[in-house]
This record gives sequence, C-alpha cells and structure tokens, in this order.
Amino acid sequence: MVRDVSGAAVPGAKIQVIRIDTNSALDLQSNGEGLYIAPNLPAGDYQVVIEKQGFATYRRGPVEVRSRAEVKVDATFSSAA
Repeated sequence: MVRDVSGAAVPGAKIQVIRIDTNSALDLQSNGEGLYIAPNLPAGDYQVVIEKQGFATYRRGPVEVRSRAEVKVDATFSSAA
C-alpha cells in the first residue's frame, strides 16, 4: 500500500518492480486505495521504486521473492523538498 505521512492512500503512484539480476522492470500504478499488485513474479531479488509528483521517490531493495510466497512492500511517502 502507498500512503503519505498522514496515513492517507496515494492513488496514481507510479511503481516499478525491477529484477536486480536482469534489470527487467514491471510497471504498475497504485489504485484509488493506494494498493498495487505485482502477480506471478519469478523468484529472485527485486528493487521497488515508487514515484508521485509532489513526493520524494521511495526505494526499497533488495526484496527477496520466493516461489509460491507472498511479499508485501508498503511505502510511506514524504513530501518532496
């Protein structure tokens, strides 16, 4: 889930899920509730980059994805300086 520092959902955030070893990216967008899903990712290590105008870019990684396991990456945006 993508939220701002007040806890409000951030819809329309651009999300990239990047596989570190191949640099291949999956582009997503958060929905009206700030949620996003990256289904059926192959096992591996990923970096998650989330951007929205007016907010500082959020980065998290490496995020390990294992076979048949669900991984949750929540982000809290701070205001851009």
